[in-house]
Amino acid sequence: MTGLEDAEWHARIECGGRVSGAGFLVAPDKVLTCAHVVENSDVDPVTVTFPQRPGAAPVAARVVAHGGWDGRVHELGDLAVLELDREMAIAPASLAPADVAHGDRKLVAYGFPAGYDDDGTIAEFRTVAAQLLISGEWIQLEAWSGHGQPLAVGFSGAAVTLLDTGQVIGMVTAAAGAHGVRTGRMMPTHVLARYWPGLSALVPVPGSGQVWGTPGQGPAHVGG
Repeated sequence: MTGLEDAEWHARIECGGRVSGAGFLVAPDKVLTCAHVVENSDVDPVTVTFPQRPGAAPVAARVVAHGGWDGRVHELGDLAVLELDREMAIAPASLAPADVAHGDRKLVAYGFPAGYDDDGTIAEFRTVAAQLLISGEWIQLEAWSGHGQPLAVGFSGAAVTLLDTGQVIGMVTAAAGAHGVRTGRMMPTHVLARYWPGLSALVPVPGSGQVWGTPGQGPAHVGG
């Protein structure tokens, strides 16, 4: 399984009644997404839908943890943890060890850009200089080829997944704003865990390959 085939943990996020981005289930009642995807959650209701479960009703959610992103002073900490109104009978996403090699491997993300708001669509890409963290926060992404779906509005919060194993290595946070530039950024799992310690128990020990435990302006944003 590639992490997209039959994986029910991919989530679509709505804020104020409109699709605002993507997310992914990491525990029965917890979904990760970008803070800017739910930036109006203090006034607009947030709901989460799992499109790999056609016909399933949206689930109400609330922000219970935040990376500190404010969209004005800095772009760091663009993470929000959503708590669902009820636990889901869905296997959460499997996270890859923080040291997994992925520079020459195909990565995929499942997002909800314009025209694909309901069912979503897939983008393929690779990492650039995977060991280099821009501002200590992001890894740069580039399109796998010159064709296909680029990262765009609606991909923020999507899990960055290794095609060959289905494991998650990070979360899409931004895409290049310039027309024709097919790059973006992701926040790797160990940086996500820096902002939300509850994720630390889910990131496998480097070299183990095993998941353990359960957790109770620059480029344009791509979540809406």
